[in-house]
Amino acid sequence: MGSARVLVCGVVSAVVLGLMGVPAVADTPVSTSLPSGFAPGKSTVVARTADSTVYANPDGTQTSNLSNVPVNYAAADGSWQPIDSSLQADPARAGGLRSAANSWRAHFGTTAQGVSVDTSAGSLGIVPVNAKTEAPVTSATGDGVTYADAWPGADLTYRVTSSAVKESVLIKSPSAGNSFTFSVLSGSVASVLSDTAAAAPGWSRDVDGSLVPTGALSSAVQIEAPRVLRADGEPMEAAHAKLSVAGGKLTLSVDPAWLAAQPASAFPINLDPSITPTPSVSHSYKTDGFNCTNCGIQFGNARDGGDTLWRSVAHFGYEGLFGDEILGAQFNTGWQGGTQNAYGVRVFWASAYSFAGAAGHPAVLATGTPGGTTGTISGTALTAQIQSWADSRVSGGAFGFVGTETAGLYTYQTYSMNLAVTYNLPPSTPAGVGFKAAAPSTPACTGGTIDGTQASSWKSVLGAPSARNLYGTFQWWDTASPSAVHTAKSGTFPTGSNNALAWVVSWGPNTFANGHNYAFKVEAYDGWKAGPWSGNCSFHVTDPVATSPTQPGFGPANPGLACGSTVRGDQNIVLEATIKAATAQSQVRAQFTVSYTVNGTAYPKIYTTPYVAYQAAGSLAQVTIAANTPASGNYSIPNGTVFTWSVVAQTQSDNTSSAPTSCGGVTSSGQVPAPQLASTALASDGSGNGVVGTNASVTLTDTSPDVTEYVWSYQQVLPAPLPTACPTVPSNNWAGVGLACSSDGPDDSGNDWNVIQVDPPRTSFSLTVWAIDSTGTVSPATTVNYVVTDIGDGEVTHLWQTDSTSLTAAATSVADAADPDNDLPLSITANSPATNLSWVGGGAPWQTSPGSGGSALHFDGTAGYAATSSPGVPQDTRDNQWDSSDDFTAQVWVRPTTTSTSTPQVAIGQDGSYFSGFWLGLQSGSWTFCMPHTQNQSGAYDGDCATLPAGTSYQNQWALLTAVWDASGGKMILYVATGLSSSPLTTPSVATATITHTISAPATESFTVGRGETAGVNSGFWTGDLEDPTTFTGVMSSNSVLTTATTGPYNPNNQ
Repeated sequence: MGSARVLVCGVVSAVVLGLMGVPAVADTPVSTSLPSGFAPGKSTVVARTADSTVYANPDGTQTSNLSNVPVNYAAADGSWQPIDSSLQADPARAGGLRSAANSWRAHFGTTAQGVSVDTSAGSLGIVPVNAKTEAPVTSATGDGVTYADAWPGADLTYRVTSSAVKESVLIKSPSAGNSFTFSVLSGSVASVLSDTAAAAPGWSRDVDGSLVPTGALSSAVQIEAPRVLRADGEPMEAAHAKLSVAGGKLTLSVDPAWLAAQPASAFPINLDPSITPTPSVSHSYKTDGFNCTNCGIQFGNARDGGDTLWRSVAHFGYEGLFGDEILGAQFNTGWQGGTQNAYGVRVFWASAYSFAGAAGHPAVLATGTPGGTTGTISGTALTAQIQSWADSRVSGGAFGFVGTETAGLYTYQTYSMNLAVTYNLPPSTPAGVGFKAAAPSTPACTGGTIDGTQASSWKSVLGAPSARNLYGTFQWWDTASPSAVHTAKSGTFPTGSNNALAWVVSWGPNTFANGHNYAFKVEAYDGWKAGPWSGNCSFHVTDPVATSPTQPGFGPANPGLACGSTVRGDQNIVLEATIKAATAQSQVRAQFTVSYTVNGTAYPKIYTTPYVAYQAAGSLAQVTIAANTPASGNYSIPNGTVFTWSVVAQTQSDNTSSAPTSCGGVTSSGQVPAPQLASTALASDGSGNGVVGTNASVTLTDTSPDVTEYVWSYQQVLPAPLPTACPTVPSNNWAGVGLACSSDGPDDSGNDWNVIQVDPPRTSFSLTVWAIDSTGTVSPATTVNYVVTDIGDGEVTHLWQTDSTSLTAAATSVADAADPDNDLPLSITANSPATNLSWVGGGAPWQTSPGSGGSALHFDGTAGYAATSSPGVPQDTRDNQWDSSDDFTAQVWVRPTTTSTSTPQVAIGQDGSYFSGFWLGLQSGSWTFCMPHTQNQSGAYDGDCATLPAGTSYQNQWALLTAVWDASGGKMILYVATGLSSSPLTTPSVATATITHTISAPATESFTVGRGETAGVNSGFWTGDLEDPTTFTGVMSSNSVLTTATTGPYNPNNQ
């Protein structure tokens, strides 16, 4: 708790309030002189605090008048109001007085009623004991009362200050006595005023000797330890003033011996306690060790029993000036005691609350010679020190006051003071920060979204409380990169005084990136200091996206072609679409992405157009895929490629893309060259004749890499439309369409190759070939004619043609149609009964219409057969012998009429010396072709047989049996063609069996039809029909077998 103020005279006791408002005005008026800028009558109050009053000056500065005691109080409505310590009539007590305005109130009644102090925590009342009843008399200053001769020889006076009720007992003579007693009451305001239900409080004593009531009032009031003051106001510690408590009463006293020893000139003597609020922060220190608090600012030589020096340390609440620009400062003084001579005083930055600490920092901040009633103390260093504290935000700095300390010279002075500071406020926090209206969709500080393609503006109002020129700074950043801060600064705004300036910053289109979030803030700077930053504003950028391209297709190089069309791969391909920017401020381009796959490898390609400005109707965007080097067939997109492409519209400012528009097509050269035929001649026997049974290779070539398929036909053109599913169409169809498909793609030379194997057992035919690319484009046809000349002994050696109208049932031989001279007829040994020929009604299997007639040899399986007089298979022309180097082919049409084949049934063969050199027929349900290794006369057969199962339905069914001996290959081949019918025409099936046979025995005797030979005896008689037995030189291919099975026996008259 705090201590009381020093009074000027007598013995004083004061009641001081605590924690009830703001520090008060000085007890004695101080100088009204204030630093430059303050203009009396023109500067106006703009703010108050408990210990300061702030004025706005005409030049734009402000002045704060700081006190170390309260000067304002908090009114019931929360506003700060000036403290008024004057007295006025008390409506609660007739003839009484009360204080005018403060956070607490003092009441003064008669001496019998006493004095009370009301606080928000309750009321404390004191009543002098054994005092004469006197009414209060108002002092000349209007803020105090006097009870004259309240006790004999002693007056009782009170004075109200901003922070205390000062009580003084003025001892006018020693006869007044050395002690004075007061009864004390506490309770509610009403109870103390009416003296009902009030009770004496309990007390506790503070370390400084002051008394604090217990209970609710402990935080509101205290009674400070009393002091004895000399007539000049200096405390007299030798009087040993005391404050004691007994029986609910307070007693003020001084040392009776000291009082008795005082000369008459020492009177009147003041006995001074105080009732006060929480302590202020002014402390006075004396060289003899005595100190007091809230005793005023004391300094100088008191000459009390010699040279005794006073110094003071006080704090003034400058903390409200943090951040301000300090322009000037001075102390204003009001004399309270001591000499009024103009002695010098110095002010220091105190290093401690002590006598020495008052000048602890040696630099002098301010000087003055106040003297008189009022005065000033000032200095530029004082202004600088306050500026330093304000800049560094240092709280609690105190000033030390040191007077004139000349030895032997009385210079003691006591002053009340305030500190007047004139300053500039820094710029205020900018107001109204955000987007200028109509720029974004939401012109607010936060949460807005803007179109980055449009211009935008930010606004703010810069506050300029000082008269300085003003500058503004915007900072902005992408929130994803907050360390990359961008700055926009204003020019100079001449403010005048207290102007609020609107500042707008404008940004051009495409300053801010689409899809990004940004923040910005603003501050004002007055050339000395920047004000606080505004809060952050934020916004998001969402640019309009260009619409998807329209009207995709292929451009002028392929006019009129829509998506999905076939385009010329050997020419430039132009892709096109219409694009349109999202806004008139945007520019847009097209990006085409082309995709295709060749040989399993994907090839994406990207083409872009230049940016174009907005066009209401859109802009045509085109890119060209160059054909590269079409002459060599190296196209950018290979012919026959199915490709797709998509196009997007890209906005230049942010590179955003529209949704894609898709298209595609197929490449084609548009002209597939006709295939070229090479090796068109048939194999020859050396005399220019085609050799039946020898493959004639036809090689198809072309010069286009686009060809993926060849289509070919014998003897007739292809029907329309062309078939495209090559594998499903039978090949080598002599009566219809034959197809052969290329299995090769373009090779390194740019040529496709396809080989067709031809075995034409006829005198002439034509071959027509077309080339087709993957788009279905068909080349012109290439047709070649093949002519087979007259057939001689080098191919068909013998043909015994049973299907002849010259034969009858009684015929005994069949002529060799392959030899016009008929040198080797086939003689018939009759059946029993003798029926040599069987007429086949309804058409032969090779005939296309029934009823055309035909005949075959018929045998009954008992004894009938036919044979020649010499060998029928080829012989070595060098020795007329058949040896292992002689290839041959033997062929016959058969129709068995029995299924009993447990023993061989020989259709054709050739006798050897002991066994058939070969035989062809049926055995044990299988078609069989056998050749011996040797003509072993011991009776055991040693040879090889090629067999094919005959199945279960071969009886009465025609089949074509072909036996091939490939001597050079060391193998025997059996071909069986089945599935023959007269109508409608069907393609037969050919089965093949091949076995190894490296050694073959000579067989140089008769060629037989319908039997074989075993151990030199005829055997294996055939049951059924046999037709057109034929022998050939060389090895017949399966294609020739199929051709014979399809077209029928060879007709030598068809030249």
